Amino acid sequence: MGHTTTFNDLSDELILNICSQITHLSRNTDLVNLSLVSKRLHPIAQEWLLKEPRFNIASIDRYIWEIRHKGGLFYQVRKLEVWSTSTGRVQRDEHGIAIMEYHAQKLTDNMLESSQYLRKLFNDSEKSNDTPWREMIRQDVIPGLFNSLLFVLPNLQELKIGGAWLMDFPIFNNLLSSNAIQSRRLPHNWHNSLNKAALSTILSRLTVLNVPADMTGVWFTRRNSNIFDFRAFTALKTLGLSMRAMQNNFKTISPNAGPSEIFPQSLEVLQISEATEEIAPSLDMLCCAKKGGQFPALRRVEIYHMRHIEFCEVLAPLNTHPINTARAKFKEAGVALFLYFPPSSLTTWDAGATPWSLRLQEDALVEGENRSFLQAEIILIPASPRIEVEWDKDGDTVMKGSINGIV
Repeated sequence: MGHTTTFNDLSDELILNICSQITHLSRNTDLVNLSLVSKRLHPIAQEWLLKEPRFNIASIDRYIWEIRHKGGLFYQVRKLEVWSTSTGRVQRDEHGIAIMEYHAQKLTDNMLESSQYLRKLFNDSEKSNDTPWREMIRQDVIPGLFNSLLFVLPNLQELKIGGAWLMDFPIFNNLLSSNAIQSRRLPHNWHNSLNKAALSTILSRLTVLNVPADMTGVWFTRRNSNIFDFRAFTALKTLGLSMRAMQNNFKTISPNAGPSEIFPQSLEVLQISEATEEIAPSLDMLCCAKKGGQFPALRRVEIYHMRHIEFCEVLAPLNTHPINTARAKFKEAGVALFLYFPPSSLTTWDAGATPWSLRLQEDALVEGENRSFLQAEIILIPASPRIEVEWDKDGDTVMKGSINGIV
């Protein structure tokens, strides 16, 4: 009788390749469980936990410690996903409105005692007399460690922090547009001495960037034409951001305003979350820019709405429709379009992740919709099923188990 091949007969290289296919949102749990199966599988599963990490920013010191002690493994890290939340970290007034104050998390003796990495970092900085670095970590430990991580990962290409709180990443303070800097209302102490240096390490390398959707504590005046400027990311192909990060953009059509002031010419895929009926002017300007010869690489736009389709139809601008009008505009521009409308409501901060990442795993999207519905300030009775419509660049319906493009 011939020998039956078992899992144990597979080579380490093949098992490592199998582990690379574990990419869903709960992959950390699965990889940890796999690492506990045997001594042989432990280092293999651990390697993928480190090579394609997804963790809460509160665990950043532990991740840096592990990656620095795995030989040259940090050279192989090309994707980084970090999440965080503003819940319980923002003061509000008697009306529930967030007060624009940023409370830095100062380094404590307890943190030093419980973190191997922080202890080593401080010992090394004292030996090298690197006082500025030490003070940066001491004054605001979380952003300081994030900047430190960017220096540690020389080949990082994908930074996915869409499911995070903007205040945890002061590098975005250096991505504000010039007019946003003049009219912003940001917490006065939201800054970091190494922001520019850390940002410069990724400007020419990032191909994928997700901007934190939770912007609690940030406010800009309505006269802004754009808030962020991502043109310095010269290799960026996929950009994901919330509509609020585009607030007041594209209000007027002129050669000196609009998407050309925000997006790099290398952009191929644009993903927008928390969209409302106010997204229409932005989409018009983007399509006009594409037809005018800008953004030659742009091939796909994905828009994830906050409310269900019936809510959007009621509030849509006169003589427009949230689906039909968008389809016509993007067909003229020759750009593929995907539209999503939740059963009731969906926000990144309540769902726990960006909608495009949730959509890759059917059960995760359903769970995210349920969490968002339960956390919504305005409870809406579900008036329709989830709707997903998709067209190619010629305006033809992309059939994926849909009827007339509607799932």
